[in-house]
Amino acid sequence: MSVDLHPLSTLSLRENDSDRSLYIGLGVFNTLAFLGLILNAAVLAAALCSPHIHRRSAWFSSMVAWIFYTISRLLILGHQTGSEPPYGTCLAQAVSVYATPPLCGLSHTCLVIDYYILSSSLTFRKKLPGDWIFRMLLVFPWVIFVLLTYITMLFVAEPSVLIRNGDHFYCVLSTQTMFLVCAVIIFVACMVNTALLTHTAITLHRHWGVFRMSSSNNAHLSLSMFLRLSIFTSLTFLTLGLTIFAVYGLGTHTAAWATISVAIPILPALVYGTQRDILRTFLFWRKQDLHDSKSSASHYKDDSKDDQKSLQRMSIR
Repeated sequence: MSVDLHPLSTLSLRENDSDRSLYIGLGVFNTLAFLGLILNAAVLAAALCSPHIHRRSAWFSSMVAWIFYTISRLLILGHQTGSEPPYGTCLAQAVSVYATPPLCGLSHTCLVIDYYILSSSLTFRKKLPGDWIFRMLLVFPWVIFVLLTYITMLFVAEPSVLIRNGDHFYCVLSTQTMFLVCAVIIFVACMVNTALLTHTAITLHRHWGVFRMSSSNNAHLSLSMFLRLSIFTSLTFLTLGLTIFAVYGLGTHTAAWATISVAIPILPALVYGTQRDILRTFLFWRKQDLHDSKSSASHYKDDSKDDQKSLQRMSIR
């Protein structure tokens, strides 16, 4: 029968293993966050800088929202281990951690609504609604973001409510009230996305000939964009659910869920960054097809007046 004569050595080894696992987890978490930030920033920069890429304001708003999402996960970088992070920095991260998932969900919903309005106007040759509709779609997610930020700050009446989660990834609140608020908002957004995309799919199936001829050379109204919106909507149910799961520390594997949640922003970068005109911009060293470039640049403006002219040019004469 052997006797452990060095219990302190065994305890030290366990602590070393725990610290090693913690630093590995933090390394993976931070790497994924930076990867999502870089990819989304690259896609956004390509769309802003290239004269051959034209997107709706709702699309730009959605991409900026995902950049905010990734930045919120990195606010206490350098203070994820050791002593508690500065109170102001921890508060800013906790507020943004709760507010950014609904921001991203609602931004995507507004993008779906924007696509639905334009595709319906194009297919049925209806007059587009006024400018205020598109302005509201652009502003609404950010108004909710500011409102959730204010509500979250109201819960921080005592500094003790603000804590760094057990995995040292980010700061959260000890209360779960904001969990319910964010969960309801994201659920409603997912339901609206599903309903609109289902109706759009039925409409496109019934009027495919009109849509195919009228939406040619329009990157935003293409079938490719519809499929990407649908794919990302289906992923939103899972990924944003995992985000809330990770943020509020439910379950026994919060580190794994937090790591999955921080990988979410990589998805929109891949879904929207792989469109042909954006890929062509990234592959700048290749000779571009001038005709395709001119086609992708036409028929697309960002205000309703230009949309009216665009739809008239694309309609069947």
